[in-house]
Amino acid sequence: MRGFEPLAAMLPASRRLTVTTSIEKALAGADAVMALRLQQERMSGGFLPSLREYAARYQLNAARMGSAAPEAIVLHPGPMNEGVEIAPDLAAGGRSVITEQVANGVAIRMAVLYLLAGGRAADATGGTPDATGRAPDPSGRAAASADG
Repeated sequence: MRGFEPLAAMLPASRRLTVTTSIEKALAGADAVMALRLQQERMSGGFLPSLREYAARYQLNAARMGSAAPEAIVLHPGPMNEGVEIAPDLAAGGRSVITEQVANGVAIRMAVLYLLAGGRAADATGGTPDATGRAPDPSGRAAASADG
């Protein structure tokens, strides 16, 4: 994982980022584990001899998840190559939040694109922020400010 060492060194001591090439070390005690999709269409360069070898070395499966925290959740942004980067039983198991992640991912991407296109954020009450950046108080009362 070359390239992440400077980032790890810059983080304050209260934040933890460990750079490793070992799946076992990365999973040890993890609270959340995200498998990423192997882009088979980009693998024509001979980086891997076969999908079978990739799965044997890197697949997220129940045995590997055994070293994660007992309540660790499993994530994957989709689409999945089940049986390659993630075992089917793990993808569909009780720890998996993949379906929710994928469903929410669409809404998040839409919101980011809206904001990038010049849209304005509205608060949860549906109000639009005023010139100060504060959303109107849904009760109709004037909002108190920190400066008076």
